[in-house]
Amino acid sequence: MDGSGGEARAATARRRAVVRWLWRGASVLVFVMVVDYLVLPQLAGTERSLHLLRSANLSLIVTAVALEAASLLSYSLMTQRMVRGSRAGLGWVLRADLTGLGVSHVLPGGAATGNAMRFGLLHERGATATDAAVGLTLEGVLSTSALAVLLWVALVVSIPFYGPSAAYVTGAVLGALLMAGIALAVVGYSRREAPAPGVAHRVIARMPSRWRPPLERTFAAAGERVRELLGNAPNLRAAAGCAGLNRLLDAASLWCFLAAFGWVAHPVGLLVAYGVAMLVGMVPISPGGLGIVEALLIPALIAMAAPQATAVLGVVSWRLFEYWAPIPLAGLSWVSLRLQVWFGESSRAPRHGH
Repeated sequence: MDGSGGEARAATARRRAVVRWLWRGASVLVFVMVVDYLVLPQLAGTERSLHLLRSANLSLIVTAVALEAASLLSYSLMTQRMVRGSRAGLGWVLRADLTGLGVSHVLPGGAATGNAMRFGLLHERGATATDAAVGLTLEGVLSTSALAVLLWVALVVSIPFYGPSAAYVTGAVLGALLMAGIALAVVGYSRREAPAPGVAHRVIARMPSRWRPPLERTFAAAGERVRELLGNAPNLRAAAGCAGLNRLLDAASLWCFLAAFGWVAHPVGLLVAYGVAMLVGMVPISPGGLGIVEALLIPALIAMAAPQATAVLGVVSWRLFEYWAPIPLAGLSWVSLRLQVWFGESSRAPRHGH
């Protein structure tokens, strides 16, 4: 009796801890949303902000929202390219990606938490655990690399416009070295004589004997899948194109929001500010770079001669669709996926005659 009572108390304590954790997370999200959409516009000047809102270019706002939607679509096209073996069509993949994106914007762990949700949904749709895990991991690397390449190109192109500042030149050189290292790693790992497998095998050899066979099988399957993906040049180029398009469309959406409020940003300077803010926002300090992206991007735009009120409203409006909109859409996407599975299973269930 004491044992069962102790287990019940432990389960109750765990439920209370989860509830407290969710409540605190929701409170933080509400607080930051209030700061984003009530406090920041106040700092920009209430009268000026209201004037900008009344005179905003509606067609540019619609274009910005459409560009953000196209950015999400291009990411799902990349997912289709990188995850092999799934029976999911583009509609399922898009909803799975939206679900993962919304989860990553709410729960601690960011991209890791969202990818765990996407992994389950893609695995449910026919992708093996290895294919889903390897595909999503390489997709994350490809997306980050596309952002780094975009920032590097913008830094190099910006030197003639803004002068050869030490920060820009240093960033361009470091970016070139980083991309050269990534290229060498890709070429090396696509070959069987790459050093990484040997290192992994030596690590596995030091594991307990009962763990070695499954770890060896898992690593062999994952390594083979990585080599297949990296060795399929047309598919890799298409996925890289989708990754680059995802980032460019997102930045273009930001440009349209700023233009809608009356300031036409220089595309090169905007890409530099966008690239730095998004790369720093990937550091797992807050979900989806919440508060960090805004804190970096708004001052950078003001330094580029954007009016303060325009910079604040442009970034806040962009984040409304880039960060906040996927959260409710994630819930709707997950429900629609559950309903699709339920109705699909119901339609396939055998019917017995009387």
